[in-house]
This record gives sequence, C-alpha cells and structure tokens, in this order.
Amino acid sequence: PTDNAPGVDEIPLLSMARAALKSYQLSADYFTALHQTSHPQPWVSGLEEDADLSVTGPSAAWDLGVNGSCGYLEFQGAGIEAVRTAMSDQKNAALEAGAKVMDVTGTESGEARKLRQNDQHATLHSIVITAAEALEQGLRYLAEWLGFNEKEVTFTVKPDFVAVGVDPQMATQLLQAALAGVISHDTYWHYISTGKVPDRNWLDEMERLAEQGPGLGNVGAE
Repeated sequence: PTDNAPGVDEIPLLSMARAALKSYQLSADYFTALHQTSHPQPWVSGLEEDADLSVTGPSAAWDLGVNGSCGYLEFQGAGIEAVRTAMSDQKNAALEAGAKVMDVTGTESGEARKLRQNDQHATLHSIVITAAEALEQGLRYLAEWLGFNEKEVTFTVKPDFVAVGVDPQMATQLLQAALAGVISHDTYWHYISTGKVPDRNWLDEMERLAEQGPGLGNVGAE
C-alpha cells in the first residue's frame, strides 16, 4: 500500500503467502509419498504350501525350495523427486517475494550491495512509511480532541533496513575535518559508532563546535 485511503488494496506480500502455502501443500504430498514408499517390501513366490516363512530378519534363513524365489519391492519412479523440486521452487519464490536479502556470488562493492538491498526492501519501505503516516494522523485526531494544536504533532520513522558499516576512507576524512575544527567531535564519533553521518543542519553543527571547546588537534596544547 502507498496510502491510507479507505479502499482495500491487495496485500503487499500476498504473492509470498501464496508461494509459502503452496510449498506447505507440496511438503504434505512429499512426506506422504516418502512414508508410503520408503520401506522396501519383501516378496516370495514358487513355495510349497507347507513352507513357513513367519520369521524374518538378518539372523533368519529362508528355505525357498527348488522353484522358490524372493526379492524386495522398492519405489523407482521420479515422481517424489519432482515434488521435492517443486517444493523447493515454491520456497525460493516465497523468499524472493518476501524481499529476503540473498548473498550473491562474485565480487560486489558496498554501494552495489546497498542499492540491491534497497531495491529488495522497496515493498517493506512503503509499508513502514504508510503505517507511520496513519499513526501520525491518528495522533493528530487525538490532539484535536484534547484541545491541542494538531499541526504540531508529528510522527516519523526512518525505514533503514540495511546494516551500515564504517567506510575507512570516510572515517579518515571526517577525522581530518574534526582535527581542523570543521565538524564537531560528536559528528565524528557518531559516524565511527554507527556508520552514519548524523542528520542535522549547519546551525546545529556550529552550535556543537562552539560548545565543545578546542579541536581534537589542539587538545592538551597550551
């Protein structure tokens, strides 16, 4: 969904649910077939009417007589394997539809991986944003009922689903800027702690610079 209109849209992950359900149904067929065919059944033929084969096992010997023969009935068809393959295909389809982040083979840069993950998280992103807008609207209704200014009520969520690492080159550049007094110590520390540059405007950064005292390069200097 991309809005909070009263009309009912298609469930965002309906394709994932359908694939998961089909995988479950196929698994029932698969394990039922295994249960019915996984145990070889012994057979005998050509025995005399008074032959006694009531005892079986590795320590028992059968006297089949001159014309007797025996063997095992075992499943040899390809149907079970086809069901297993179909079950695996449906499972993979469910994972793909659910925007699961999959590792890829070969070399992949950090930026390329980030772009791929952002594309896979597109559906989840729209769900989170739409839900946040609905919560904000509900809070504004509540504020209006209580006599507050509903325009002052805000509710936001940052839909960040990708774990961000620290880029050594970026960290070095920020350290140099902190040593030169261009950015605050807090900005540099925030980045090396979280892998993200803090979201603040220039005036806020200037206030932090004014409050922190001397730059990192001047600490301890007279």
